[in-house]
Amino acid sequence: ADTPEHALLRAERRRRVWALVDGLPPDQREALLLQHLEDLPHAQIAQVMGRSPAAVNSLLQRARATLAARGADLLPNTETSR
Repeated sequence: ADTPEHALLRAERRRRVWALVDGLPPDQREALLLQHLEDLPHAQIAQVMGRSPAAVNSLLQRARATLAARGADLLPNTETSR
């Protein structure tokens, strides 16, 4: 069973992760959210954003690097790509 302390820690971790994501530049944030919340592959993200797949890949790499630098203790390994 989940204890109140674990629930509180999870909620705090979630708040911190969202704060990190919110601090990304808008284009990086959009690409990251489309990938992780909408579960879109790079090609579809490129269509939605009006960018090339290579540009989307670059945006996602920069977003991950920024998140890792700012919150390495919070984030799982996100080096997988679609």
